[in-house]
Amino acid sequence: MILVEREAGLREDDSSRASTAAREENTKQARHSTRRMVLRAPVSWLGCTPKAIMEVEQWAKSMMQLWEQRLDAVDKAVKVEKR
Repeated sequence: MILVEREAGLREDDSSRASTAAREENTKQARHSTRRMVLRAPVSWLGCTPKAIMEVEQWAKSMMQLWEQRLDAVDKAVKVEKR
């Protein structure tokens, strides 16, 4: 959806009921006038299922365990080198 603000603060809503040609003409006019053009992207709400969240949680736990093991091994190696 393209919203065009006039200097007086009024807005023209160039929505889907206008033809493509009319929107293009409105855009061209807005570029060459004193108006400020505001482009708005469609808003999408994304959701996650509990199963997907549990899968991500399981993956994160396994990665955390893997890195804890690796860092523990590095810790041991550093302690051995200090002796």
